[in-house]
Order: sequence, then C-alpha cells, then structure tokens
Amino acid sequence: MPADISCVGLLLRHPLPAAICGVAITVTAGVFAFARPQYRPAHQGPTIRIPDKAPAADAAGRAGWVWPEGVPGWQPGQEIKGFRISQLQSIEAEPAQLAAAHAGLEAEQVRVLEAMHAWPGEAPLAIFAAPMIDATPEIVCLAAALPRGATVQWRCPGASRPSPDVANSRVLVAAISHKWPQTDRTSSTPSAGFDLVGVARGDVKRIVLRIPGEPQFSDATLYDRGKTWGQFSAALALHSAKTRPQLRIYSDRGLVQVMTLALQPGEQRTFG
Repeated sequence: MPADISCVGLLLRHPLPAAICGVAITVTAGVFAFARPQYRPAHQGPTIRIPDKAPAADAAGRAGWVWPEGVPGWQPGQEIKGFRISQLQSIEAEPAQLAAAHAGLEAEQVRVLEAMHAWPGEAPLAIFAAPMIDATPEIVCLAAALPRGATVQWRCPGASRPSPDVANSRVLVAAISHKWPQTDRTSSTPSAGFDLVGVARGDVKRIVLRIPGEPQFSDATLYDRGKTWGQFSAALALHSAKTRPQLRIYSDRGLVQVMTLALQPGEQRTFG
C-alpha cells in the first residue's frame, strides 16, 4: 500500500489491540492518515494470548453457519487478564438479549462475535450469536446491532423464525456512516467516517475491502479463513461522502460476490 493516500484514510482494525498476540493480523499497512474520534478503552498490563477459535463449517447454505464448538463468541463483558475481550460491557448486550428472548432464542447464551464503539456517545456496532431454544441439532442464530436506536433483529439459518433467513448470506455486516466534524476543515480533511463489523459463513475463504475510485489504494484483506470464528471489522476515513466501499468475497471458486456498502453520512444499515 502506498504511504501517501490523500483521499482515503484507512484504519483496518483487528478485533483486538495490537498489544495482544496469538492471532495473525492480516493487514499491517493500514494508513493512520486521520485521527478518528473513537472510544478506545485503555489497556495496560501484560501481553495476553487469545485462544485460537474454529470457523464455521466449510459449506454453503445452512450448514455454513454451524460452528464445531457450538455457539461462537465471547460472553458480554468477558475479560482476559483485565482486558475486555468482548469489546462490550455486559449492559450493552441487553437489547440483543431481550430481542433474543422475544424471538425464541436462549437469551442467557447470547455471545459477542464482533463489536466496535465507532463514535463517542453512541451504542456500539455489534454482531451477536445465540442458540435457538430446544433445537436439536443446535441452530445458531445471528444478529447485527446498529448504534442509533434500531431494533435488534435475529436471523436464523434455514428456519422460519425469526426471519429473515440467513442461510443464503455469505456474510452478515452492520455498518454506519458519520459526517466528519467540520472543525478546521481543509481540502484533505475527510468528509465521512465509515465503520463496519461482520461475520463470514464457513465457505468464505477471504474478504477484501475495495474503495472504488481510489487508484492509490491497494485492496486490503479484512478476513482470511483461519483461527477465528469468522469475524472482521474496519474503520474508514473517506474524503468523499459519495464513496461506496465494497466487500469482495471469495470462496474456493474465486470471487463469488461483490457487496457494495451504499450509505450516506448519517445512515446505518445491516447487509447480508
């Protein structure tokens, strides 16, 4: 990736701070071109190792949303050696837990796959997982939580409830775009902040982020199938509010889907 990117400031964040070892970070050339106004919990203390995790089964459809170790994700508020590995306080998962109970899921078993505090004063972006009550074999359902008061909607693979069916989705993504603060604005100041969190189905091998119209920007890998549950995240500083980031999704057959994340500043949406 070139060192000078005038139109796009890209911060590809691993779910955990760089101080934590044990999980390969696929992108090391992220450009910290602009300071993002983000909440970042202080982390001081010993380096910790995050246990390897298994992705969902390497299959399409409903079978691709089955994890070999059961419901994936961290307990809300879970910590390892004082670091909040779930990226959420327990209370922040309560809307997802209540929605899970209403949808016939095990609310006490809601787990956090990925979360991000994208903007100060707002609720987090998050991807949650939970099992359906009394389902044999176990059915894991997913939810994407948006920061601005949206109802958390659970999606179960191949099931009639709750809807919609996530079986045919290769990824589930929650994204939000913010208008950039106008203080001391110059020609190089970003116009929009763009944040996303997501999880990939088991047959997805790689996810690449592309910023159309930016010849200086080299495609950056958000996700490689490996020793995680399949979660990914990114935070972007975009010079043009009209820019529409793309997720290029690959399987064993090569490129199988291009997902355009079309959001105006101030909008939020679930994709999948």
